[in-house]
Amino acid sequence: MSVSMLEANLQFDYSSSNPNYKTGLPYPVTVMLTNQNGDPMPNENITIEVDEQEVMTVMTNAQGIAKCRIDTSSYYNANYTIRASFQSEDQCYWTDQQPIWGGRRFAPNYPHYYQPDYPTVEMTVYRTFSESNCFLQIVKYPGLIACNQPFYVEVEYKLTKAGLGKGKTSMTFSYMVKSRQRIVIHGQHTVDLPDCLKGTFKVELFITHECANSAEFIIVGLMQKEIITDSMQMNVENCFKNQVSMTFAKSVVEPGEEVQQNITAAPGSICAVKTWDISLDLLNPNNDLNAVDVRAPNEHTL
Repeated sequence: MSVSMLEANLQFDYSSSNPNYKTGLPYPVTVMLTNQNGDPMPNENITIEVDEQEVMTVMTNAQGIAKCRIDTSSYYNANYTIRASFQSEDQCYWTDQQPIWGGRRFAPNYPHYYQPDYPTVEMTVYRTFSESNCFLQIVKYPGLIACNQPFYVEVEYKLTKAGLGKGKTSMTFSYMVKSRQRIVIHGQHTVDLPDCLKGTFKVELFITHECANSAEFIIVGLMQKEIITDSMQMNVENCFKNQVSMTFAKSVVEPGEEVQQNITAAPGSICAVKTWDISLDLLNPNNDLNAVDVRAPNEHTL
């Protein structure tokens, strides 16, 4: 058991960030602020620092989440430390910085050093090197992606004339989606390059059962002297090639009353119906059939 005296908790959402930054492309930061009960704290200011230099202040939304994008145009160091802190007077604690020697404190009349201690979280990001200073960066999507509908991947790019080659006015990027050790989607996207060699574009994907329930999106650009790339993990809902649905003619019936059950399935489907009393869940709560259990033994074939 652990006991915390802090009334607020601050943490990074690493699923929305990258371990590396790319000079010239904004670095995304997402932090979550909760109270001691785990409830979100909205409308609170979060201070963002880079190497102990304050760069901006952002406010949490109704879910206690604050998002920002750090300008990296002047960043060239091997690494930087990003710090987020909730600098509220109600959350301020004073840390005793009195020196320790030999496992014991100095004499009572020895000077003490105090400094404010706020709920704070830190992470270190490392530079991605490119000889031509060209980069691709996918905007992360941490949510669950629905099946059988289009999904758009947003990609940011920063290119240079040295990386493109003389006289080039467009750039073609190749992409693919891998799932269960197979390439299930692939294609190309061409971008017309204006005078400013920096911007964003979106790649349209149609998500099917072949992508469930986890996939990886990879995009590649072949430059004059190097290859630039980025990737993103995709969490896809469990779905299958054959769609099946079941409905009842009535949502509520009396005990002993007959009710009609309608099952609709795609051609070639094999359907089975299982019926049990709700009280059986108390005896064996794990005796349930769901999409995860069906897919797991056939992960590489469905």
